[in-house]
Amino acid sequence: MEIRTFEIPSFEIEDESIKIITSFCEIAKETKRGKKILERCMNVKEKFCNDYVVKVIIMPFIPCEFNQKELIINRKIFKSDKFKKINPCSIVGGYMYTIIGEPINNEGMSTLDMYYVDCWLSSYVEATRQNLKHLLINKINNDFETKKSKNNISISDCYAPGFDGMEMENVSDIFELMELSKYGLKLYNGIMIEPGKTIVGMCFTM
Repeated sequence: MEIRTFEIPSFEIEDESIKIITSFCEIAKETKRGKKILERCMNVKEKFCNDYVVKVIIMPFIPCEFNQKELIINRKIFKSDKFKKINPCSIVGGYMYTIIGEPINNEGMSTLDMYYVDCWLSSYVEATRQNLKHLLINKINNDFETKKSKNNISISDCYAPGFDGMEMENVSDIFELMELSKYGLKLYNGIMIEPGKTIVGMCFTM
């Protein structure tokens, strides 16, 4: 299974990131204090994060077995409460994904600036995850075109360890299946991946 990598410049997900960071920082934009905080937050972005790039690793997979309760890939078992909404007959394949938000050198930053930078990196990673359907369709749409016309291919919701009943232990399963150590990533305690802004998950192609 061919693994592909690509990068998402922060400007491509800026609108979504601003919405997310406003929520992260609980910024009430309509208040005077909220406007001041948002202005500081945007200044930090301009100074430290303008050229930031989110890295994405994608690996297509063909399910060994899927029955709306569990998904089996190479003897690894994945469960999610949302699987029951998917018709097994509609599944063509799927993608495992890893979204990496690498840290920024914080030398010389104030404590407050470091906080806002951390929030921006989190928002970029989350915005990438939220836009993964669009990114997949536009950036890598050839893997299953022999089975279906690419114009008819759709991408399911994303399923990730720690959400909707998928166990955190599946982090290590995805780490192993995608061979993420080859990309300089490290797994700790079976559930934590370094860099710390890294998230993993999967979606189906239908």
